[in-house]
Amino acid sequence: MAGRNHPYSRTLNSRPSNIVDTHRLIHSHRQPQANPAAVIEAQQREIQILLRDNQRLAANHVVLNQELAAADQELRHLSSTAAKVKADCDARVREVYESSLKTEAELRSLDAMSVELVQVKSDIENMTVETKELTAKLREINEALASSAPQLEGFPGIEEELQTMRQEIKRGRAAIEYEKKMHASNLEQSEVLDKNVVSMAREIEKLRAELADAEKRAKAAASAAAVPAPPGICGLRCGVFKPLLSFQLTDYDYLCVCSYEVLQIPFKVPGIPLYFQWLRLHMVATIMLSITPCSRFVY
Repeated sequence: MAGRNHPYSRTLNSRPSNIVDTHRLIHSHRQPQANPAAVIEAQQREIQILLRDNQRLAANHVVLNQELAAADQELRHLSSTAAKVKADCDARVREVYESSLKTEAELRSLDAMSVELVQVKSDIENMTVETKELTAKLREINEALASSAPQLEGFPGIEEELQTMRQEIKRGRAAIEYEKKMHASNLEQSEVLDKNVVSMAREIEKLRAELADAEKRAKAAASAAAVPAPPGICGLRCGVFKPLLSFQLTDYDYLCVCSYEVLQIPFKVPGIPLYFQWLRLHMVATIMLSITPCSRFVY
């Protein structure tokens, strides 16, 4: 396209017409009658013309190569531009397609929303009817309150009574909480006492067993004794305690000492309170006094 107005065509067209005449002269001078000097001169002129034409052709060739390179570069640029344009077109088509899909989805959602809108409209109509009914009822209630206002003014002490009742309810709740706490503490104490009673019952059973064993030993000792026993009770050898005693003992104290000798019941047991130990010895002494009369031990 760019070679239509190329200078090479103009050069070929502008070639002097005497070249053809020169060729004719050369062919005509080839005859034996031609002058060699004229022929040589004509050939030189033709050679010069050919050289100039060759130079013009070389220049035209260089120009054509440059134009071809420029055209090739322009073609590459156009190809890259076409690829970019195609990519842009594809991207735009893709965007348009995606937007069409989104629009279609939105249209579907709008269809669903239109159904919901119809339902909402019906609900609004129903709520409007209900609001009117409630407004009418509220108006009736306000009228009833307005008519009963003079009657309410005749009871000024109701609020005070309500306040007093609230305070009494608070006091009752506090008392109930206190009773709950006391009940819990009493329950704990009762559990402790129950445990103590159970332990005492076990101790009493143990004492009864020991007492039965002691009665058996006493009967065996009374039947086996051949001589009267020294001063004491029940034939017991209480004289062994004389070095330990520096005061006059009662029958009860003496029985406690003798119960330790016969029954091997210690005065103090580790881990048992003194009150229960005293109760233990008291029970033993009471049972022994009820079995055999005792005399005072004096020395």
